[in-house]
Amino acid sequence: MRKTTIKKLLAILEPPKRVSLTALTKTFTTKGMFDRRSIYILDKIRAVRIGFKNLEGLFAAQEKSTSGRFKAIAKDLGSLEKRSDDILKNIDEKFETLRKDILTRSQSHGGGNANRQIRVDGTDVLTKYTDVNLVSGTGVSITSANDETNKRRNITVTAGSLSPQTPTGTVNGSNTDFTFTTAPQLISVDQGRFMQKTSSDGTVNWTGTTTVTLTVAPTFDIFGV
Repeated sequence: MRKTTIKKLLAILEPPKRVSLTALTKTFTTKGMFDRRSIYILDKIRAVRIGFKNLEGLFAAQEKSTSGRFKAIAKDLGSLEKRSDDILKNIDEKFETLRKDILTRSQSHGGGNANRQIRVDGTDVLTKYTDVNLVSGTGVSITSANDETNKRRNITVTAGSLSPQTPTGTVNGSNTDFTFTTAPQLISVDQGRFMQKTSSDGTVNWTGTTTVTLTVAPTFDIFGV
């Protein structure tokens, strides 16, 4: 009897179509198969079905959670990728700006060494200051211009010519007053004797600018430079 009941139960549990537990219970009741083992098996089937439903719900929740996490990760990766691209672009732009600045500076400075020495009569004159200012003196002009071919600054020093000036005034050994076109730096009298306005020993040789008064009257000739 028990073996027959189990066979019938197994036959009912493996139908070609889905059968609900209510239908199984009704079948067992009408066929007189509700013994203790049958009830036990039905309870197990019910528990398994509930377990599958719970498991299905759990998988669905996990799938939804995992999908949400993957979407968040993908979004973060996309944002990080964009930020990385922006950072790299910014770095490239700064390097390009620095490169152009270095080229501009090197071209404007030409090819010399910043740690240079400039000597005057063998003496280094840059021991305290490294900036140099060229000042034109009397009768000397200084000009400068860019040399684009050699990438440097050319400085040209031009000295004025020492053209002698013949002043107005009588040369007779007694007259000391003479007038020049421009104020002379040196005066030569009597066959090439040059005089400064004031000698190194303090002796005054003449006074005035364009109109001068000599301390000693010339006898033969006079001109100024």
